[in-house]
Amino acid sequence: MPHRPFGSMERTAAFYQRLGSDFEVVSRPGDYAIAERGSLEVQFLRYEGLVPARSCFGYALRVGDAARLHTEFSSAGLPGAEIPRITPWEHESWGPCECPVIDEGGSLVRVGQELETSPASWLERTGQALHD
Repeated sequence: MPHRPFGSMERTAAFYQRLGSDFEVVSRPGDYAIAERGSLEVQFLRYEGLVPARSCFGYALRVGDAARLHTEFSSAGLPGAEIPRITPWEHESWGPCECPVIDEGGSLVRVGQELETSPASWLERTGQALHD
């Protein structure tokens, strides 16, 4: 379960609610929160001094229907530049397609399709892609 930092509870809640998540502040004075969207869950910890433009935080979400999630996120009206933003699909040479989203805290959220192959097959394709 990914944990990501936040600087502003209000901006974090607004962003994830905009993407269709239920957002719950779990602790007082608001140093810890959880966003849930279906079976996806992301946990948040306060990070004092977080500068979104300099953030090097990130995590990946693998879902069963990434195209549907990308469409839903795109309908939230996020820009294609700046922070936050949603970018077009990236087709990775080693398999899945991913949709990078930068959240309001500058964290990179890579939303991708679950692999439909066995781990051995994935490793074989990954090794081939590295040598191509």
